Amino acid sequence: MILGTCSILCSYKTLSDNIKYMLKIYIARHWETLENKAWIVQWHMDWTLSQDWIFQANKLWEHLKDIWFDHIYCSDLWRAKDTLSEILKYVSCPDIVYTQWLRERDVWDSTWKLFSEIDMNVEKWAETNISLKERSGKFLEEIKSSHDSWTILFLTHWWYIKWLFSYIKDIADENMKWRYSTNNCSLSLIESDWGDFKEIFFNDIGHLS
Repeated sequence: MILGTCSILCSYKTLSDNIKYMLKIYIARHWETLENKAWIVQWHMDWTLSQDWIFQANKLWEHLKDIWFDHIYCSDLWRAKDTLSEILKYVSCPDIVYTQWLRERDVWDSTWKLFSEIDMNVEKWAETNISLKERSGKFLEEIKSSHDSWTILFLTHWWYIKWLFSYIKDIADENMKWRYSTNNCSLSLIESDWGDFKEIFFNDIGHLS
């Protein structure tokens, strides 16, 4: 059996963890792009890595390298795939899946606009808050039904993480505006032991300091 360690609020993976059902899902956001830094929205488009990406990538893999991941699920957008390619230089995993289920939301009519310039009227969005919440929840429940006693990594995006936690915490749309924002290369952890998922920690960026 392989033992793994992680940072705050996460204990060693022991034999007792495997005696009972325990599904642990670490959720990481991709590294920073120049567009992230300038508050320009990208949605499904990829562009330029910022100068901080190497630092962020090194700090993230150092943080993850002692955790044994049974499965890794990654967004199929390049900024997420590039982030994972750096992590995989130091983190081993027997099963890696690139999937559109973990993509950023699709808001084609506001791509390359400043965040402050976007019309936040959700009826104009190609993927609404509700539909993104449903997509993230459906994928999470599929993972839960098909895996048991595993440690998993999701590598995904800002809006996806935000509405995944809205699903987990059952928070109404109107109460989500200023909640559950994540930093680039941050890490969150949720767990389930046959019940609902519980938030263990959110947006941990201690490894980036």
